[in-house]
Amino acid sequence: MASLSGSAADSRLLRELFIPAIIAPVLLGLVLVSVVQTTGVFNDVGTTIWLFGWGLLIVLIIVMWRFAYHLHQTESAREVVEHERNEAMQALQLANERKNEFLAMLAHELRNPLAPISTAAELLGTAYASDPTQVRLAGEIISRQVNHMVHLVDDLLDVSRVTRGMIPLDKQIVDVRQIVGDAIEQVEPLIQMNGHSLTIDIPSFRVFVDGDHKRLVQVMANLLANAAKYTPENGQLAISMMRTEGKVTIKVQDNGLGIAPALVDEIFGLFIQAKRTPDRSQGGLGLGLALVKTLIDLHGGEVFAESEGVGKGSTFTIVLPEAVERHHSPAIQNKQLKPTHVCRALKVLIVDDNADAADTLGSMLRAEGLQVFVTYASNQALECACHENPDAYIIDIGLPDIDGYELARRLRKRQDGYSPMLVALTGYGSQFVRDNAIDAGFDHYFVKPAPVQKLIAVLGKA
Repeated sequence: MASLSGSAADSRLLRELFIPAIIAPVLLGLVLVSVVQTTGVFNDVGTTIWLFGWGLLIVLIIVMWRFAYHLHQTESAREVVEHERNEAMQALQLANERKNEFLAMLAHELRNPLAPISTAAELLGTAYASDPTQVRLAGEIISRQVNHMVHLVDDLLDVSRVTRGMIPLDKQIVDVRQIVGDAIEQVEPLIQMNGHSLTIDIPSFRVFVDGDHKRLVQVMANLLANAAKYTPENGQLAISMMRTEGKVTIKVQDNGLGIAPALVDEIFGLFIQAKRTPDRSQGGLGLGLALVKTLIDLHGGEVFAESEGVGKGSTFTIVLPEAVERHHSPAIQNKQLKPTHVCRALKVLIVDDNADAADTLGSMLRAEGLQVFVTYASNQALECACHENPDAYIIDIGLPDIDGYELARRLRKRQDGYSPMLVALTGYGSQFVRDNAIDAGFDHYFVKPAPVQKLIAVLGKA
């Protein structure tokens, strides 16, 4: 019994057994006294009772120890559950801290582009109003910063899809060299801005994988952008590719800030980042590498990081299964819609409850020679449709009175043979919303902010 007293569970066991351990021998003694003759010898009945009493005591001891063992197991299990609960609470607290850090980074990253946008907009209305060159420069500032914000939002949407397992892949046989080339083209301005040199070592022959061209370019561009951002100016970057035993291996190397040993194994987690400088000059939200790992996993590949430590650069390696080229199956091309000027003065009705968004888009389309009407509610749009019969509509989905879906259905139900082009332009970017828009009768779907030239190219087909 003494050996059981070393823990809280054992102490409880002693407490539970103390009373029955005292009472059982006393009860047995009373039985014995009652059946013993005055001469001290058992009679026949006494012998039977004596044997039965000892048997009962043995059974009682076995039951008690069984009960004791059960209590011990129960208490041990409770302690394990308590330990797991404490660990879960610690993990939850850590996740909450990371969430708060992420929200702080998000606020910072969104304020960064908002500041020059606001300043440039004020200058356009005051000091720069009479200077075409300065107006153009201010416009370029706004355009660049808006594009940066669009990329931030796209990353957030991708993370949302990742956590819900909703990233669809359009897999085809693609040439890895083209993927690398497209990624370099995307990141080249950042590389040049920081004065980096980029060494490219890829085979002269074609190497194929079965994958989604757009997503694989996103993966490579993420790794190259990280290398460029986390390497001091005039650094050395390298990208190489080789194939061995049915595998395609791509490496992105840099001589930049490196990765602390404690972070190497968890660098691909959501919101995980190396320690950042107070000015957060590298930018980003800590989402890119998590997306990289998820996308590579979906392609049946592997990705891992290597670094000798802080300040010693890093190497990111991607391994993908090699595919055999299918006959007449060229690699996917990123098709860019060229600016298209509409030949005739199309009538276009914009419907958006955000007056600034509707008015600025209307101004851009008028500058391209289109006849534009702007309304801020569905009822106004239906009234305008009866009088003007526009050739095309650009409709927001989240309208306050009648939503964009229902507006599209009503326009499609007209009985006079009227069949305009319907374009959805919305801040909702999910596949669910896209599918609902097509079901409601929309011909095209764009997520805000849509490039005006792409809109014009689509409207040119109305």
